Amino acid sequence: MKNLTIILIFILSISLRAESHEVLNRDYSDCGLNQQSIKLAQLIIESENQQRKVLYCDKTLSQAAFDKAKLMAKADSVSHNIEHTTPNQFLRSYGVKLPNEYPLFDNQVEAIMGAVSTAEDSFKVFMTSPDHKSHLLGETDFVVEQDQIGVGFFKDSDTTHVYYWVIYITSIDSDD
Repeated sequence: MKNLTIILIFILSISLRAESHEVLNRDYSDCGLNQQSIKLAQLIIESENQQRKVLYCDKTLSQAAFDKAKLMAKADSVSHNIEHTTPNQFLRSYGVKLPNEYPLFDNQVEAIMGAVSTAEDSFKVFMTSPDHKSHLLGETDFVVEQDQIGVGFFKDSDTTHVYYWVIYITSIDSDD
């Protein structure tokens, strides 16, 4: 019986190591189009304070986030409403099927930042803003249901802010 217990403990420890290994080796490539955006997505997803059970990386959200970061650089502005388009409108223009309860002229999906050069520092700054922290970490009943993420990062040294970050976290309605 003692040998059986030892064997079961050994198997359990291997299983637990394999599970943690899978988390460490998760593929985040759909979370962003460059290493900086992927790193910020990873920090959000793996935060010890993350309230969501899962956040899936979405290529369309990542492309939209990158394009929005480029638009902000082009406009030399950090703004949710670049080119008179709200974040919800912007994502819908990419074919993202946001939940019907997300008003067209509003923002339930986007966090933005400029002038911070690294993913680690951006994450720290976002965590100092109660609204951004709540959205990124799923701290309310409304946002905890959002399970899709895409992050964009763009650098333009010829602009005021130089570094531009966009995070989309949302729910996506299925066609079913």
